[in-house]
Amino acid sequence: MATLLLSAVGTMIAGPFGGIAGALAGRSVDAYLFGSHSSRTVEGARLSDLSVQTASYGEAVPLVFGTMRLSGNLIWSAGLSETRHEDSETVGGKGSSQTVTTVSYTYSASFAVGLSARQVSSIGRIWADGKLLRDAGGQVATGGKVRLYTGLADQDPDPLLEAEDGLDNATAFRGLAYVMFEDLELAEYANRIPNLTFEIIADEGGTLPLAKLVEEVCELAGLSQVEATGLDGEVNGYVLSGQFRPRDVLEDLAELYDFDMVEQDGVLICRSLGRDVEEEITGEVLLRTESGEGQAPLQIVRAQELDLPREIAVSYLDSGRDYQTGLQRAFRQTGRSEVAEQKFAPLVLTSVEAKTQAEALLDNRWRRREKLSFDLPPGYCHLSPGDVVHLSRGNSNYTVMILETELSGQGLHCLAVRDGESLPVREVAAETGGFPGQQIVPLADSRLLLVDVPALDDEEQQAVCLLAAVNADAAGYWPGAALYLSRDGSGSPDKLASSAMPAVTGVTENKLAPGPACFPDQASRLLVRLDHAADVLENRTWPDVLNGANLAIIGGEVIQFTSASLMEPGLYELSGLLRGRRGTEDRIAGHEIGAPFILVSRTSLVPLQLLLSDMGQELSFGARTFGQSLEDIQYQVRTVEGRSLKPFSPVHVRGTRDSLGNLDINWIRRSRFGGAWRDGQDVPLGEAFEKYAVEILKNGDVIRTLECGDPRVIYEAGQQLADFGEIPAEISTRIYQISDKAGRGIPAEATL
Repeated sequence: MATLLLSAVGTMIAGPFGGIAGALAGRSVDAYLFGSHSSRTVEGARLSDLSVQTASYGEAVPLVFGTMRLSGNLIWSAGLSETRHEDSETVGGKGSSQTVTTVSYTYSASFAVGLSARQVSSIGRIWADGKLLRDAGGQVATGGKVRLYTGLADQDPDPLLEAEDGLDNATAFRGLAYVMFEDLELAEYANRIPNLTFEIIADEGGTLPLAKLVEEVCELAGLSQVEATGLDGEVNGYVLSGQFRPRDVLEDLAELYDFDMVEQDGVLICRSLGRDVEEEITGEVLLRTESGEGQAPLQIVRAQELDLPREIAVSYLDSGRDYQTGLQRAFRQTGRSEVAEQKFAPLVLTSVEAKTQAEALLDNRWRRREKLSFDLPPGYCHLSPGDVVHLSRGNSNYTVMILETELSGQGLHCLAVRDGESLPVREVAAETGGFPGQQIVPLADSRLLLVDVPALDDEEQQAVCLLAAVNADAAGYWPGAALYLSRDGSGSPDKLASSAMPAVTGVTENKLAPGPACFPDQASRLLVRLDHAADVLENRTWPDVLNGANLAIIGGEVIQFTSASLMEPGLYELSGLLRGRRGTEDRIAGHEIGAPFILVSRTSLVPLQLLLSDMGQELSFGARTFGQSLEDIQYQVRTVEGRSLKPFSPVHVRGTRDSLGNLDINWIRRSRFGGAWRDGQDVPLGEAFEKYAVEILKNGDVIRTLECGDPRVIYEAGQQLADFGEIPAEISTRIYQISDKAGRGIPAEATL
């Protein structure tokens, strides 16, 4: 028989392993289609083998083709690295303040994961414990660096390996594709190296021709004389993992992609099934062939229907579901068979491709259920296994593919399978269910707004303090931010605070006109465009507002509002205003369009404690989104005025003259904290001592400064004559309360 001869030829050409491949070539569609000689089980790589990361010696290194998701083997690790973090915050008030230092620890790891013994082109996504760690664009969800070594035969050692092991001892893992992780932050993974899976793009474009895959598998078997150019189709992804036999791999591929392998003149030829007819044979030829007595010239044996599958399921890696295992089935709607078969394929397919393969496998099993036996005269001895011939006998026509040939005394005895015409590829519909997928939302930069305003509550403030509002500067993931100060604009910045609560900020779209500070401003309307349209401003009642609700900062003025009317998404009109709150009457005038707006909230407005020596200095402030590096900080320069320590301006300034022309100037002081008139007594002083400076102005210039320790001073008539040359009818004054820390406070200006 030709089958046995081809097996022997295979053994002579390629040795024992070549004999296996040669036998496969000779029997091409024999037991593969019908299992006529013996039953066998072919088990390839299981899909579950691809998802669990290992760290073992002696593990077989996978061979990756096309694009595939699989785990790797941990081949090197530097162990965990611990980083200590200290955050200090001053709490408490005068006489009882203390610095609270919070110490925390974070961990990172540097390690290498081996991927493929076959050179790869690139890597796409990386999953850690099932969550996306790196997206296809190379963005990493957490801190750390990722480097790929493609498996070149001359690749250099990684610099981290050289630093850890020494230049002479560092291994380059040549011929092995691997990924090096440097300082991967582990907080998201319970401070351990997570289970990693990789989207490996082994070939350019992410796919490879079926012919190339078959040729490489044959090369692993030591077969170099292979002709596979007759195979069509592209393979999305395939992996050879664990211990495998190339013969089993080729049989799997032949069944899934419907091709056979035959040996001709020492060359293994791969051809797609369903080929065109190569020879026409008429019934007259068969009739002239001598057959046994009572035996028909053409014998047909049909496989029983009960032995054929009614259902074939293909298990695969679904490229549309992040390479999760998928299953597609093909059914016969009629028939008595109850046989169901399942094919495990370490292939990357779409749901439609898998469904199409399942349909094709089922069609082929039923279409090729008939075996034919016939004899041909010597003139047909050129026919060999794998040839497709057309038999016509009377009104019957058969398209068959020859499985075996055997020379006999009368000519050529053939065993064939009814193949039929090539079936057209049917368009099939396939569903895999809803799958949201994963994506890394890029980290948003932090928007930082700084305001230098008085303390916004009645708590005693004994430090220079700026208020910081921070939120996401653009769309993206914003987990919070750390706030930094650089006093010299270079070097390592100091961390001042952090915030995980985004502030509600915006800009004004009209110019807020000056308004009253002593009673509600019912006339003004303020348009505010919020930076994030999802943020909300609310209406509050007057009692709520008088108790501190709806406090906001606009261009240095602290206001409150009762009504917030939504004009369009993100745009509000504010009305029912209280102006110049918390001693900011001096900022009521001078507003411009585009002034920053900050809604005051205890949870989102962050106090930045500074030094007394920082007052009057230009300092650089910046915000770093958690997950960004210090190099990502964009600094803004701000001159610190120190209004948190400056006394409020005096009020109710009055002046009276006596009969000699002396001017008695008096006022009422205010306090930076505890200013509520609860017991009918004077409010607390709020400073270490009581002291005032009274400036006398002439044409806007200061011509005399008077100092006193009480809220009253006498501008004598003689001083007036010296300053003006007469007793003026009106005198312009500017009155400051003095602080032992901040010096002069906010002035009260009056013409007396």
